[in-house]
Amino acid sequence: MAVSTRVCRSLGGIFTVALLFLVQVVVYVGTKPQRSAVTAGWLARYDSQQVVVESKNDPNVRKAGSLDLDGHEDEGTREVAYITYAHLKDTKRFENHIFPSMDTWFRGDEPYFVVLGNQWMEAYHHGLCKNDSAYFKPYCERMVPIFVNCSEGYYGESPCCKNEKGMLHMLEEHGDRYGWFMYMDDDMYIRREYLTRYLEPLYPSDTMVLASGRNGGRLTKLGSPSFEFGNAKYNCSSDIEYMYPWGQPIIYSHGALVRAAVGFRLGGLVKQCLEYGVTHDVGNGIYHWMFQFPELRIPFPGNTHGSDHTHFGSHSVGREKNWNYNQTDAFFREARGNPGNTTFFHEWHNVTGFQQTALYKDWGDPFTWTEWHTMNVSDCAGNDTSKYGDPFVVLPKPWTTRRQMLRR
Repeated sequence: MAVSTRVCRSLGGIFTVALLFLVQVVVYVGTKPQRSAVTAGWLARYDSQQVVVESKNDPNVRKAGSLDLDGHEDEGTREVAYITYAHLKDTKRFENHIFPSMDTWFRGDEPYFVVLGNQWMEAYHHGLCKNDSAYFKPYCERMVPIFVNCSEGYYGESPCCKNEKGMLHMLEEHGDRYGWFMYMDDDMYIRREYLTRYLEPLYPSDTMVLASGRNGGRLTKLGSPSFEFGNAKYNCSSDIEYMYPWGQPIIYSHGALVRAAVGFRLGGLVKQCLEYGVTHDVGNGIYHWMFQFPELRIPFPGNTHGSDHTHFGSHSVGREKNWNYNQTDAFFREARGNPGNTTFFHEWHNVTGFQQTALYKDWGDPFTWTEWHTMNVSDCAGNDTSKYGDPFVVLPKPWTTRRQMLRR
């Protein structure tokens, strides 16, 4: 009898905890801020697109000539621009990462955009890509250098500046050609066919980003990890409205890049990176959160040994203790199979946490700013609701439907 009583009490306790959690989630969902007109339009279109994309004949795939959320005709460009960044202190970044990428996942004749500091212009044109360099010539014919006025460094301001100025250049010089813009480190492997299939039902003229998250698709607190730059206190909220995936890689729709470019022209990404003491992949998560970009998750593991066939590629390829590009290519080729049978779920994460900050109340949407108003760490503290827990941090495996809470 004593054992039965203890069991009943334990079951009762579990039931009570579960009930309290459910009540908290219901209250949380029911008290969200009002959404902007842009977000409301986005939600009206994509809330009805929580569907499985099973073939290229899927009726939800948008067709050229359809209208975007603003009622403008969508010209239907489907091309993805691939942009990385590097330096030319020596040629190792190119020989160890960029060239092998062009031999494996990026084989073909499409241009590969490479963002470099202005100080490497001479080394690029008269060193790496000089006319008598037979080995480098086939690669140089496909690479398109983007020279920007940025300092050189591994973390912090330098990569944030290259992200900012490189993407601004892409919009201004190549915006008419591409519908999607992927910015990434040079040690990435991208499953391009897989990504192309995933993008099919999406409208590049709509505002959205495709973010990788951390180590296979994790959400993180804003500003984490910090790499210990600066002296900021990283006390950002763990409320789901204050969490956002970092972008390594990050893919902008054309519509998102048009909006992001407003802040890029004001130096907003660099200023946020410096304020939080972070590098570009963490900094662009803060920046995109401020712009309230709806995001889809395309998970990448932090290293090749964490790869599985549901990932969109891998990071740290060719680095110590990781697979090289040929090994990574062989692994993902196993998963290729029949592209027509590939199943995807498009699961949205849309946040309005920035609307709760003092900065938003004072200055409104960053898209309307004419000078950049840097968000400090206190603005991201929010009302910490970590007591709710965070059951949404890690994407399930295999890719399955996320919870309704993230589809708001």
